[in-house]
Amino acid sequence: MVWALARGWVPPRVLNRVASVVVHRQREAKEWQPELPLTVLVMGLQAGGASTSPLTDSMMVVWLDPKTRSAGMLSVPRDLWVEIPGHGYGRINEAYEDGGANLAELTVEQAIGVPIQYYAVISYSAFEKLVDDAGGVTVDVPRTLQDPTFPAPDEVHYEPFYLTAGVHQLNGRDALRYARERHSDPLGDLGRATRQQQIILALRDQLLRPRSIARLRALLTDAQGTVKTDFPLDEVPALALIAANIPAANVKRDVLQYANQAVSDWQTPAGASVLLPNQTAVDRVVRATFGPVLDRWDTGATVIVNNGAGYPGIATVYGKTLARMGVRVTEIGDAERHDYPRSQVQFYTRERSKVEQAHLLAGMLHVDPVMGQGKGSAEIVITLGRDYPAYSKSN
Repeated sequence: MVWALARGWVPPRVLNRVASVVVHRQREAKEWQPELPLTVLVMGLQAGGASTSPLTDSMMVVWLDPKTRSAGMLSVPRDLWVEIPGHGYGRINEAYEDGGANLAELTVEQAIGVPIQYYAVISYSAFEKLVDDAGGVTVDVPRTLQDPTFPAPDEVHYEPFYLTAGVHQLNGRDALRYARERHSDPLGDLGRATRQQQIILALRDQLLRPRSIARLRALLTDAQGTVKTDFPLDEVPALALIAANIPAANVKRDVLQYANQAVSDWQTPAGASVLLPNQTAVDRVVRATFGPVLDRWDTGATVIVNNGAGYPGIATVYGKTLARMGVRVTEIGDAERHDYPRSQVQFYTRERSKVEQAHLLAGMLHVDPVMGQGKGSAEIVITLGRDYPAYSKSN
C-alpha cells in the first residue's frame, strides 16, 4: 500500500477517504476544486516567548496548477510598505495582526496582484514538530552561518547558531533556526526568504517518501492540532499527490528583493526603515513566477464587480486586484441591495475559456458559478456578499 501511494497509484479520492477517518474537515475549511489552479498564502507566526504581538515572521504565496503540472512560490518581505485595506499604510506583516488571515490575504492580493484562495498559518512549534514527524529535512547550505545572538525560544536570551556550508540533515529545531537566521546573511530578511523556500521544497520531498506516507495518521493529526488553515485537511493527501507529480524543473521560485529591483530601502515620515515596492518590477516578477496561473485569467471577458454586502470599499479593492491580475474589469459599483448573504458569480457567455474564467473567479470566492438568465450587463458579474470579509473584521 505504501509503495503504491509513493508512486501515485492510489486515486486521490480513495486516499482522501482514508484520511477522513484520521482527521475531520475543519469548520472553516473551504471547498477545493482539484482541477483548478491553487494558491495558498503561507504565514509563519511566532507564538510564545516574550512576544505577544501576532506579527507574521514570514509570508509566502505558493501555487500549483494541475493542468500545466507547474508550481511556484514567491516570498514577500515582512517589511514591505503597503496599503492595508481599512488600516492605512504599514508593514505587510501587520495585516494579520490588524485583521487576521482574511485581511492578510486581501493585503497580499492587492500588493502583488495574485488571487489567493487559502491561507495556512504555522507557528514555530508547529513547524518544528512537522519536520520532526517527517523525519527531518536534507538541505545544501550554501554558506556557513554563524550567529552568536540568535534568539532563544523565550525571545529574551540568546542561543548561538552555527551551521557550516554543505549538505546537512536537519531536525525540526535546526530547520527552524536555518529558516529564521538573518544576522549572518548579507541580505538579512531577504536572504532568509530564499532559505525558507529551500526548506519548503526539502520538506515536500521528505513528506513524499514512503516512510513519511506510512506515518500519515500522525502527520495529519498533528497538522489538525497545530496548523491553522481554511484548506480542507482531509484533502491534503490528494493535494500531496498532485504536488508529487510536478517536476522540480517546473517549480519557479523568487523573492521580492533588491536583486530584481522589486524593493528599495525607504524611511517613513515617522522614521521607520521599510522596503518600498517598485510596482513595475513587482509586476514583472509576479508575471515570471505566476505566469501559468495568470494566463488562465486573461480571457478578455468583461467583468463587473458589485458590492452586495455594504462593507465599505470591498468592491473597489477587489476590482482593482482583479485588474492587476489581467482581468478586464469594466465596472465597479453597488448591487441593487446590500443583504447578499453569500457572494455570487454569474456568467452570460458560452465561450469555453470565459466560462472557465468564471469558474476560476468563483473558486477564488469559494462559491459555485451560475449561468445568468437573459443578457447580462457584462459577460461575468460578481456580487460580493457578506461572506466576503469586511476589512475591520478579524477572523
